[in-house]
Amino acid sequence: MNYLVKGKTQVSDHYKEFDIVLENRCPGTVYWSMCIERMDPWTNKIQVGLNPSGKIEMHKKSKVNLQAKKLWDKSHERHSFQEFYLSIGYALKPPATAQCAASGCEAKKRSLRTIFRKNDNDWYKAKTALAARIATECPQSSWDGSTKEACEAKIREASQVQMDGFAQKEKDLKDKMWGVDRDLCQVYGGG
Repeated sequence: MNYLVKGKTQVSDHYKEFDIVLENRCPGTVYWSMCIERMDPWTNKIQVGLNPSGKIEMHKKSKVNLQAKKLWDKSHERHSFQEFYLSIGYALKPPATAQCAASGCEAKKRSLRTIFRKNDNDWYKAKTALAARIATECPQSSWDGSTKEACEAKIREASQVQMDGFAQKEKDLKDKMWGVDRDLCQVYGGG
């Protein structure tokens, strides 16, 4: 058996679609079951569990379509799409069962998520402070606009090392979270 999670072309600003495609490469019919657990991208709380199931004949494919909703983070005035965990169980005789993994995976990632949120909040505060500094220190108008652009560039350059530090820490934390039980704890969606 093979499976693939494919992001589809986004046709709406309100959700993102995914196809979960199963392919039977076994010499007979295979029964399958999924545990799809949607998660809030800001709190990482499990929101909805879905349990589709079915069977696939030899050399055939089956597809499950999933829509991840866009959620708003009021504290940082930004949005992101739901994330989800996916577990699949297979059996030669019904019923197939899938082990839901999100709660266990999130427990393993809890300390990393705490550090990630702190970095995210600190980065947001630094960006807000940078924008406020630019607004107060740079002239709003000039004959050619170059004075404002030069002022903004100077202020941004002075804070670039700090901003790069936040970005690198976020990347490192995402890599560490990706490494937590990769076979069971992969998260899809977001962004």
